[in-house]
Amino acid sequence: GTVGLGTDFPSKIVRLSLEDYGGKLVCQRGAFLAGSHTVDIEMEFTKKLSTGFFGGEGFVLQSLSGTGDVFVKAGGALVRRDLEEGESLRVSSGSLVGFT
Repeated sequence: GTVGLGTDFPSKIVRLSLEDYGGKLVCQRGAFLAGSHTVDIEMEFTKKLSTGFFGGEGFVLQSLSGTGDVFVKAGGALVRRDLEEGESLRVSSGSLVGFT
């Protein structure tokens, strides 16, 4: 069958295979739009990334795990950045789409 996906604001819809990310992808809350029936969606709380953003208060994310494809929304320009071992990147929490 066919399905149409839309977003609540102008953004890109990105199709990702969880297998390409080790079976788990953590996204900003609300980024997940749709996925295979083999994808589990759970809330994830983190303090690690928030240290620089919120003074250690933490924030809520979505954990997508399993196998198959997911569709996530990303507003604005989309940049994929693979970090080397030990490399870090400071990102505004409002600009983060997902990470592993």
